[in-house]
Amino acid sequence: MSDTEMVASDSVTSPARLIDPLVFNIAILVVSSICTTLMCLFGTATNIVNILLFRKQGYRDGVNVTLTALAISDLGAVIFELVYSTIWNPYILEADLEVSKMVIKYITGYCHEYFT
Repeated sequence: MSDTEMVASDSVTSPARLIDPLVFNIAILVVSSICTTLMCLFGTATNIVNILLFRKQGYRDGVNVTLTALAISDLGAVIFELVYSTIWNPYILEADLEVSKMVIKYITGYCHEYFT
């Protein structure tokens, strides 16, 4: 390897060198498991409340029908996002499970996109 090739290869920083894997796993755990779970649970609760309130008001008005459909769609998206973020947990990724985690990710990701 020539000096110019070695200098060029040394100047390129790999993503593994940018952040410690432990710090990366902790950041993923905090963001995907704690923050996303709290937001998804809050979204699930508020969408259920919205559906119940619009049902109580009745569906005579087109706005109530539209907002109920929006709440149902968002509820589906939030539920599948909750499943996806749970599977993305670093500790679940390292677990030796009988099911394919990648298949579950694809299915829940597709369903989440379907509802959004």
